[in-house]
Amino acid sequence: MDTRKTRTDERSSYTYEFDGTKETIRPGEREVTEEQVKMLYAFNDSEVYYNNKNGHPPVEDWMKPRIKEWEANHPGEKWVKN
Repeated sequence: MDTRKTRTDERSSYTYEFDGTKETIRPGEREVTEEQVKMLYAFNDSEVYYNNKNGHPPVEDWMKPRIKEWEANHPGEKWVKN
């Protein structure tokens, strides 16, 4: 699960990883265009966004009293979300 985007200066090619094997594609090779590489990174960026968003869900109303109770029983400590 990716949680960080690839730096923009490292996006000139795209590397697939599967079964312990890496395959790198570059624009101009095997009829791959620069737009296709950009599209692959756009998919990755979307995946990273949703992984990070879903990894830290908001506190629901039913949890708030339990969190306050926990903090009351543990003075000086704060409830840590994920």
